[in-house]
Amino acid sequence: MKRILALAGLPLIVCALAAAQANNPGRIVIPARGGNHPRIVEANLLHGSITVRTGAGGDIYVDSPALERRSGPQPRGTEGMRRIDSPFFTPLQVEENGDVVHINVMSGTEEGGGLTVTVPVNTSLKINCTHGSINVEGVQGEIDVSGVHGNITLTNVSGTVVANATHGFIKASMDRVDPSKPLSFVTLDGNVDVTLPADLHATLRMKTFHGDIWSDFDVKLTGGGGPIRIGAPGRSRIDFDRTVTGTINGGGTEITLNTVNGRILIHKK
Repeated sequence: MKRILALAGLPLIVCALAAAQANNPGRIVIPARGGNHPRIVEANLLHGSITVRTGAGGDIYVDSPALERRSGPQPRGTEGMRRIDSPFFTPLQVEENGDVVHINVMSGTEEGGGLTVTVPVNTSLKINCTHGSINVEGVQGEIDVSGVHGNITLTNVSGTVVANATHGFIKASMDRVDPSKPLSFVTLDGNVDVTLPADLHATLRMKTFHGDIWSDFDVKLTGGGGPIRIGAPGRSRIDFDRTVTGTINGGGTEITLNTVNGRILIHKK
């Protein structure tokens, strides 16, 4: 089932959304729905930061200052009254399709606005942000986040994480790890700072070109740092593989930690 909750250029709106916007013009509500699977929230933003936090109940809330700005000043002669319809032009596109909620901010309308999304604890995320930071707190599920110009911070999350940044650090604190799926933390410019459960069984694959690697785990090194031959026979050269491999508590969940310009820090929780 596909429901469009707020779509730019269309006045289509559900009752729950209308009631929520009447009281809070900067909020869109996606009502809870029955289902056997956790919901998936996909959000894309060009300018501004994205914050995802958990809340009670099954509703999903999308808050953005851009919505408040689009509500506009109160027209003359409407003192004591509240607008109860949806503005013809809304900067957010929020679409629900089965278990997936898509959130998109129209290009050219979101600068400086940002998004705050409140979700149930058991929610999976796919977040993309170009110019701004990504912050996720307390979510338990499959977390896939990527940013270009901005930092990624994941606080007290559980499940599995794939985090990719270009110009920014990655800092993640995990309460629990799904042992059946790999974790990945990769950035170009910035530190990779990860805190993992003390009893985690993990196999590490780590690489930094301009930095160092530190951990308070008892990491058993299994390889890396040796010479390798690059190129075809007769036109090859010898270089050093900067990948370091090791295990925690005997090995287990595969974890990739890479940065070019930064250090790698692996903390025990």
